[in-house]
Amino acid sequence: MSLTVGAGEHVAIVGRTGGGKSSLLSLLAGLYRPWSGSIRLAGYDSRAVGDDDRRRLVGVVPQTVQLFTGTITDNVTLGDPRISIEEVRRAAAITGADAFIEALPQGYDTELSGTLELSAGQRQLLALTRAVVGDPVVLLLDEATASIDGSSDATLRAALHRLAVERDTGILTVAHRLSTARQADRIVVLDRGIVIEQGTPERLLADGGRFATLAGLDAWTAAER
Repeated sequence: MSLTVGAGEHVAIVGRTGGGKSSLLSLLAGLYRPWSGSIRLAGYDSRAVGDDDRRRLVGVVPQTVQLFTGTITDNVTLGDPRISIEEVRRAAAITGADAFIEALPQGYDTELSGTLELSAGQRQLLALTRAVVGDPVVLLLDEATASIDGSSDATLRAALHRLAVERDTGILTVAHRLSTARQADRIVVLDRGIVIEQGTPERLLADGGRFATLAGLDAWTAAER
């Protein structure tokens, strides 16, 4: 496989279950080590990048969000004292999470506990804020819109657009919804770890290949409802 994601480019990875989508993201996130070939992050060989530097280069938004006991700010910074409240606020503003955070009883100082229930969309926006607070070069999203409603999906997609345009962040997302895939600049179709198609959403739909077939499946259509 040879794949390049440029600065400010949004690439959607699609394909059937078992095609290698999540494995690709795990390699980029450093959860797996490549046994051949190379992965370069902002020009650096990933094998020479330490864990702390990788966290600054790569932001990750998983499908299942883990929140912890503590304040909203604690959950964004993960206790890193080097991250200021101003950086947290800037990250929340660009992701759109600031709207719901500032409506909470104590804003960024609100404690997350059993008495405070966040919606799936709010949890994802908080996870996105956590991922981008360090201004990463690359942002990885693993089906982050799979369990959120249409309104939250629209907010998340707008946030990704701002990150690409305003911060020049390269974005690689595993797309579960057709609307998410069509938002990308380029779509890459994986099958058993091999790139079998890539191009703009419009071109791939017009070509009538694998992506066009996936776009017509009931699973994708149902996700749009």
